[in-house]
Amino acid sequence: MKTSYFKPLVVAMGLGFSVSGYAETRVGITFYHHGDDFIQLMKKEMSNKAISHHLQLLFNDSQNSQFVQNNQVEGLLKQRINVLAVNLVYPHAWDTVLGKAKEKNVPVIFFNRDPGEKAIASYNKAYYVGALPEEAGRLQAQMIAKQWKENPHYDLNHDGKIQYALLKGEDFHPDAEIRTKAVMNEFKKLGVTAEQLALEPAYWRKHIAKEKVAAWLKTDHNRIEVIIANNDAMAIGAVEATLEQGKTLPIYGVDATPEALTLIQQGKLAGTVRNDWMAQSQAIMAFAENLANGKPADAGTAWKLKNRVLRIPYISVEKKDLN
Repeated sequence: MKTSYFKPLVVAMGLGFSVSGYAETRVGITFYHHGDDFIQLMKKEMSNKAISHHLQLLFNDSQNSQFVQNNQVEGLLKQRINVLAVNLVYPHAWDTVLGKAKEKNVPVIFFNRDPGEKAIASYNKAYYVGALPEEAGRLQAQMIAKQWKENPHYDLNHDGKIQYALLKGEDFHPDAEIRTKAVMNEFKKLGVTAEQLALEPAYWRKHIAKEKVAAWLKTDHNRIEVIIANNDAMAIGAVEATLEQGKTLPIYGVDATPEALTLIQQGKLAGTVRNDWMAQSQAIMAFAENLANGKPADAGTAWKLKNRVLRIPYISVEKKDLN
């Protein structure tokens, strides 16, 4: 896909920053944490598409604080934005965000972290763009089961079971919980005998995952044969930890970030599930332009909303898909 790039003007805005295009339509965007690799990809794609959609983007980094994000939302609304796009720090905090937006009659596009049906139904100008988290878990389990069958040497102790450890995004985070349970449920559905040896949160971060996995591998009687991660950043951390200890294990992530795809091509990461950040970002920009101009959000776009929700399908990615 050919993408047109532009050099935006960057202006400091407290805890956030602004990308200025040459347009009257202003879109306030607040990310849960700018340090997240996936969020960086979304930000870049939004920036790439801003001028073609005649949008001025006001980006903010909530630094993983809902308190900070709530204040950013308030500040953006005071700047008379036309549309608000929110990547919630905590999905259950949607009510505060929508309450502020309703007062100003501003449309809200939630993305990446699903606030749920109740949130979208509560305000006729609320939307969600993302994916189904259970689909990511199901596809991971299906890929693991297929590769396990194709590679008998994965079964290190020859007992016919998949002994796995799982790196979870966060405890009690809806997407993390759903992705994790979906892996386990799909193993059962497929008739795969699997034993979970470890389940620990690494907060979506590579360096935390690397520390966790390094500690796992140093334990006595370590029997881990497969490592599953709720996202690519944690999967990459697991790859680094195993390689540093001179071990090779099949490791699986979610997102299909460029770094993860490179590791798959190199045979260091067994697979990932593409969370289509490009399509999601493009849809948000197209919807924002329409909403700012009083049109139905999906009018004339490549996407169709259902109950003001757009879910982009996940896609499994392994080495054969990249050749």
